[in-house]
Amino acid sequence: MSLTVHGHWVSQPARAVMWVLKIKNIDFTFVEVDPSRGSTRTPEYLAKFPTHTIPAIEDESVCIAESNAIFLYLAEKYGWTDLYPSDAASRAAINQYLFFHVSGTGTRLCSALLFRPILMGALTGKLEPIPDSAYKQLNGVFNILNNWLGKTKFIASNSLTIADFAAYSELDQLVYGDLFNFKDYPNIERWMGEMRLLPYHDEVRKPLERISGFLKKKRQAASKL
Repeated sequence: MSLTVHGHWVSQPARAVMWVLKIKNIDFTFVEVDPSRGSTRTPEYLAKFPTHTIPAIEDESVCIAESNAIFLYLAEKYGWTDLYPSDAASRAAINQYLFFHVSGTGTRLCSALLFRPILMGALTGKLEPIPDSAYKQLNGVFNILNNWLGKTKFIASNSLTIADFAAYSELDQLVYGDLFNFKDYPNIERWMGEMRLLPYHDEVRKPLERISGFLKKKRQAASKL
């Protein structure tokens, strides 16, 4: 039985996990799951993944949800010591970012404060301006990330790690959708340029590109009203 990934290519954490799997040449079966259609709340899905989230993986009898837990599982199973080194100090630096990523001050706020409200507004025809408080909160997060990236080439070290994939797949949606300009954060811009050079970057973002084009049109139309 091959590795199965339940997710959606527009989902930020799902995209991050599948991007790494492609880079690492790990075969997987993709099962599209759309939370907006209730696909994560069926009895069958909840029996395997009680948190009703994506991405989620099945690996024989192992069922895991939450992207960062999936990253750690895959790194351990396949021995990805390049992306998740075995020494305690390196892992602590990576884990520090992964905890920050999902905390109340982490980069998952990119989705909660910008991408998701604009997407839902575009889909329902009720686009509302993003409040200044949201941008203020995000600027605080980006200052932290920019400072981190001023010390090392990548987020947790001078080498690429799973932390970078987790972070980038939150920030890329803001660039594709013209939702945020990172010109005031030169270290973030430099790092994002490095990430764009990685294999499969453009391929895994084709669905994001399509949805971002849709968002741009809706926002342009709303601005003319």
